[in-house]
Amino acid sequence: MANFLLGVDSGGTMTKAVLVTPEGVEVAVETRPTEMLFPGKGFTERDPTAMWIATCDAIHSVMMKANITGVDVAGVCATGYGSGLYCVDENGTPTRNGVVSTDTRAGDIVADWDERGLLDEARNTLLQAVWPAQSLTLLGWISKHEPEVARRTRYIIECKDFTKLRLTGSVSTDYTDAAIGG
Repeated sequence: MANFLLGVDSGGTMTKAVLVTPEGVEVAVETRPTEMLFPGKGFTERDPTAMWIATCDAIHSVMMKANITGVDVAGVCATGYGSGLYCVDENGTPTRNGVVSTDTRAGDIVADWDERGLLDEARNTLLQAVWPAQSLTLLGWISKHEPEVARRTRYIIECKDFTKLRLTGSVSTDYTDAAIGG
């Protein structure tokens, strides 16, 4: 019988896995560092494959600590840092490194949209402020500076969605992330 719940969090610096009972009692926890990449001024990225390997390693370790197998897990929840973006093709393969929510490369895109009066329209539609590390503005930057990546990309998702994709084989997101262009 499945007696445990597994939580996975891909945060800004660590990937974490925690195994708990349905009552919320912690059984095992593991963390793995996730390297941040800085390929340019204001750029903060993460290698999606390295993040996935860290996730698998952390999950494997908590299950070994608890001496359980997958049939003992009733449910899994994936979380991660907000905003940023992960670009994947129709097969779920990354088309570039993931962009982290601390990235500022799309500042020129936001400034351009502001000059053209598009920010007010975006705010009214999205019901939130627009800033450089949102998937909407990052997609604008990628379309302008990396058109070959934009052409190969089928889905724009966020960090937690990439983990869910790898766990389930399905692309999904939630409404709040989709509202900012995810």
